[in-house]
Amino acid sequence: MRFDDLCNHVRIMLQTLRLDAKEHYPSSKVEYQFIVDQFGFIVHVIDKRFYVPPEPTLDPYEDWRQVYIDREDDLNAKREEVVWELMKSGYMVWLRYENPRAFDNLILNYDYSKKIIDQRLKIWDNKPKYRLLIEHNIATQNLSAAYIMSIDPGFFDYMPE
Repeated sequence: MRFDDLCNHVRIMLQTLRLDAKEHYPSSKVEYQFIVDQFGFIVHVIDKRFYVPPEPTLDPYEDWRQVYIDREDDLNAKREEVVWELMKSGYMVWLRYENPRAFDNLILNYDYSKKIIDQRLKIWDNKPKYRLLIEHNIATQNLSAAYIMSIDPGFFDYMPE
């Protein structure tokens, strides 16, 4: 995939997620940035062959959530990574209140209900300190997302660090 085409795909992905991103082009054909100030989040579209990451002391976005996407990456997997990082910054809460139809669409039609639960269980890794949370998420695995949202609208709002 060409670099420009990859940038267009990422732009469309962010628009589909209802995100307003500023675009910055620090290096021609090597890096293109989509900056979402509201969530302290950046998507870097890069060409790994030529990309050199900035020194940590010189990186103005050091404390931001960042996802790097190269043309060899699987865009579906990267979309999920983008959603997981955004969720850590409150994206799902914002989406549920600001655009409920988009929230419902993401959870119900794109099967993010199961993906969110699976990702949480993966992060918690069956550690005893998360026992109650693990049990709560396992108990919901066999329930429909619509039912879960009807009894606990905020269930899908968070993603642990």
